Amino acid sequence: MSKDSLFHAEMINEDGISGTAFVRDGLSVQVSSVTSPQKGTNPEELLGLSWATCLNATIQSLLKGRGTPAKSKVVVHVDLKKKKNFRNLF
Repeated sequence: MSKDSLFHAEMINEDGISGTAFVRDGLSVQVSSVTSPQKGTNPEELLGLSWATCLNATIQSLLKGRGTPAKSKVVVHVDLKKKKNFRNLF
């Protein structure tokens, strides 16, 4: 962690897509692939939660700064689709 850092966290995954991912000295999450019947959350869900939380925190901060008593809600949809033709990917 650098001295000018306002926040630092260390996230660790040693198991890949099947196992546990964790924040050092904090949250531990059972992870699995979106295509697996195995129980657990997947990276796509974790990214969606991060986006929703960060965006909503920003909106609420702006509303508060403007003196607006309104509440906000952010909904993130994540879809995983199979691409038929990978030639047009890049």
